[in-house]
Amino acid sequence: MARFFLCRHGQTAWNQEQRFRGRKDIPLSEQGLREAEAVADALEPLKIEVIYASPLSRSMQTLEPLARRLNKEVIPYDDLIDMNFGEWEGLLLEEAKTRDSELFHAWSESPERVTFPGGESLAQVQARAMRAISRLAIEFPDQNIAVCSHRVVTKLIT
Repeated sequence: MARFFLCRHGQTAWNQEQRFRGRKDIPLSEQGLREAEAVADALEPLKIEVIYASPLSRSMQTLEPLARRLNKEVIPYDDLIDMNFGEWEGLLLEEAKTRDSELFHAWSESPERVTFPGGESLAQVQARAMRAISRLAIEFPDQNIAVCSHRVVTKLIT
């Protein structure tokens, strides 16, 4: 059976600012780059054989130190990409709350009921992320697989 080692990408400036990131391609901050090295420290002894990540740079960068150490490549996988927050992408938490307080309240209280305007629902994210995990499990049986994605995606597949 395939063994998955899941991680969320390291810190970005937008994490610190509490912005909805989604599909925006935001690179790791200096802190995030240090966190990527810590991920490599933790995963290197686990005999990782395959490395996959969301195609967004923050996820790819998180596993690059591990890939370098193991002489492997980080393979981008589209179905591991972050949730599409649609019109909310790039907004500060407070901006989203002010812009659409009703939707913000729904997201805070019952996120499973929300589909973002121009974006996705949690069910849609979970379906595509589980499809990715299932395909990797079939393609790489009995192997150790490192996967880096995003907070929402990782929560939905664990």
